[in-house]
Amino acid sequence: MQSLLVTNNPEAILGSNRFRNARHHLCEHILRKDFAGYWVCKGPPTEIQTTKQFDKILIHIHGGGYIAGHPLGSLAQFLRVAELAAEQNLALGIFALHYSLGPKAKFPQQTEQAVAAFRYLIEELYISPHNIILEGDSAGGHLALSMLVELSRQGLPRPGGCILVYPWVNLNNSGASFQRNKFRDILNKKDLDRAASEVLGEHGRVEFAHICNFSIPSERKWAQILPRTWVSTGTDDCFVDDIVAFVENARSDGAEVSMQFAIGKAHAWLTFDDAWDTSVYCQQEPSADLKNIMPGASHIFKGLSDILHIDGHNYEAHDK
Repeated sequence: MQSLLVTNNPEAILGSNRFRNARHHLCEHILRKDFAGYWVCKGPPTEIQTTKQFDKILIHIHGGGYIAGHPLGSLAQFLRVAELAAEQNLALGIFALHYSLGPKAKFPQQTEQAVAAFRYLIEELYISPHNIILEGDSAGGHLALSMLVELSRQGLPRPGGCILVYPWVNLNNSGASFQRNKFRDILNKKDLDRAASEVLGEHGRVEFAHICNFSIPSERKWAQILPRTWVSTGTDDCFVDDIVAFVENARSDGAEVSMQFAIGKAHAWLTFDDAWDTSVYCQQEPSADLKNIMPGASHIFKGLSDILHIDGHNYEAHDK
């Protein structure tokens, strides 16, 4: 229980043995008229950061069915992702998008905020789109895809890569795996239908039909919309069939998409697996050599590694 409490308490994480010396340089809040978010870190998180030290930027978009969640809800996990990157000599900055939640906020406000944050990075901070990687889990995965569709529509450059972790690709919740996995997963179709209706609004399923269901073929050109993309889901996830259909459609259109299955895992398994390690992780000193801890963070970093070819050291920065 202590581990779960620490997981949901950013102040406890930042005040822990591992991060207390650098806490004032972490989780900088950014609040603009058209978007908000947090600079989780701007390089190795246990080092004091006085300037932009990053080679790549990860934009984290949290899940929660568009009606719940917080950009710092997985803070320890993403600090660990940045540490794993540093171990491979990659300085990773992480920006967590703070998008507005339903039912108060309706589509397309969330997509507009995501695009505004991306434009902040490329137009104000002059970060090359090539050096930006999107990461979205669950509803955050849907928002990442909606953002990419909108970037393409506006003629804006796409980022250098995209990580989708058990993405909610079909807001109609019609995949066959909802029935097959209903007793294996934490997801509930009735709750998801309600959440989708709240964020879409009364006529949203018609007005935003082009982004409600990414699992079916459409006129969109995924090869022109998606950067190199890495997708992961559990075999016991209610979303799994819709996710597979999305990947197959994107690949048939020429997009470069890789797929990873976690056998026997249900929705949000990365969060739950890391929750039990968070307390022990945060108690370690910055110099501690951590092995076999925070498997969810390791899994996300695997996706980043695949996109950037980190094992082959092909992740050089291009015009930050």
